[in-house]
Amino acid sequence: MELQDDQGLEVEAKAPRVTAQSRSEELSAAGRVISLAVFWALVIVWVVAVVFGWQQGGRSLPFGAILTSKPPSVEEYPRFLGALFVEFDPPDSGPSIGDSLIRFGDHDLKGLAPMPAATYFYRERPEQGGFQSLVVTYRRAGSDAETTAQTHPHRLVRWFVAIAFLEGVLAIFVRLRAINQPATRTFSVATLLHAIVYSYTTAESLPLMYVITFGQLIALTCAWPQTLRCILLVPPETAPESRWPYRAVWISAIPCLH
Repeated sequence: MELQDDQGLEVEAKAPRVTAQSRSEELSAAGRVISLAVFWALVIVWVVAVVFGWQQGGRSLPFGAILTSKPPSVEEYPRFLGALFVEFDPPDSGPSIGDSLIRFGDHDLKGLAPMPAATYFYRERPEQGGFQSLVVTYRRAGSDAETTAQTHPHRLVRWFVAIAFLEGVLAIFVRLRAINQPATRTFSVATLLHAIVYSYTTAESLPLMYVITFGQLIALTCAWPQTLRCILLVPPETAPESRWPYRAVWISAIPCLH
C-alpha cells in the first residue's frame, strides 16, 4: 500500500506487526467469558484456602509424613527418603535415606506407591491429647529393625498465609486494571496459582487431605507454565508472534508430575 507524505512523495506503508496484544483484541466474547470464569473460580479457591489456612495457623495440629520412593516393582519395598514432623524413638534409631521400609504397624509396604506411603502416617487429633505413634520396620544391609515413629505438634506459620493473601490481592488488582490484556490475564492466573500453593492448608481428616494435596499439586503444575508465558508476553512489543513458544512452556510442568 502506497501513501503520500506531507511533501507529496509516495511512501510504502508497513503492515502492522501481529503481536499477542493485537490477537487479544480478536478474542471472542465467549473466550473472554471463559477467561473471566476461570479467573473468578480461582479467586474463590484462593479465598477458601486463605481463610482455612489462617484459621489453622492459630493452633497446633498433629501431622506427620514419611516420604518414600516408588518401588521398582510390586515385589519390592519402597525406600526411605525422609520424614516431615516425625520423631523416632529412641532418637538414635530410625531408618536412614535409602533404607527399605518393610511395614508401618501391621501394614506390609511391598509394592506400595509413594502417595499412600507418604500420607499413611497422617493421624487425626487424639481426643485425650498426646499424639499417635507407629512402629516402623525397616531393612538395612539385609537386617530388619524396628523403631517407633511419633508425630509432634507444629504450628502452621501464618506468614505463609499472609503471602498468599497479598499475592491474591495483587492478582485481582492487576486483572481489574487491564482486564483483557494477555499479559495481565496470564500474570493474574499465575499469581493466584502461586497463592493457592502458598496457602499451606492441611486438614484434620485423611480424605480431605487427599483433596487438598491433589488441588495444590494441580496449582503447582499450572503455575510455572503460566509464569513463563507471562515472561514471554512482557513487553508486548517483543512478544513472540508464533503460538508455539506459549505452548512449549507447558514442558515445565513435567517435573511437577514426576
